[in-house]
Amino acid sequence: MAGCSSSTSGTATTSQPTSSSSASGPDAAAVEKVFTDYYQALLARDFAKACSYNAPETNKALLDNVRARNIPVNTCDEALQKIYATPAADTAADKIVSSSQIEDIKVTGEDATITWSAEQDG
Repeated sequence: MAGCSSSTSGTATTSQPTSSSSASGPDAAAVEKVFTDYYQALLARDFAKACSYNAPETNKALLDNVRARNIPVNTCDEALQKIYATPAADTAADKIVSSSQIEDIKVTGEDATITWSAEQDG
């Protein structure tokens, strides 16, 4: 899973990402499940679980991005906690997560690409 974003406080919605994927088959279904499970973990504030879905390079990029903002973090879980602790960030992230929609999944061997969209600020 490539991609990551997510406080230990806030209100999470129970909506889940939707899919209108044009891909089919067991590989595409497995990729779609990881995508959905990742976002469900974010909504549940289960950051350790969310981070477990990320590729190592995704977690590294998240850490680098948060550290570049002078926020000391050592793990993906900690980075997501800090992100969600930022005022209004949890609401904005939940809106993105809840409105995310898979548009396409392409699986080639061990690689998968998900094209998706989400609503942000209207």
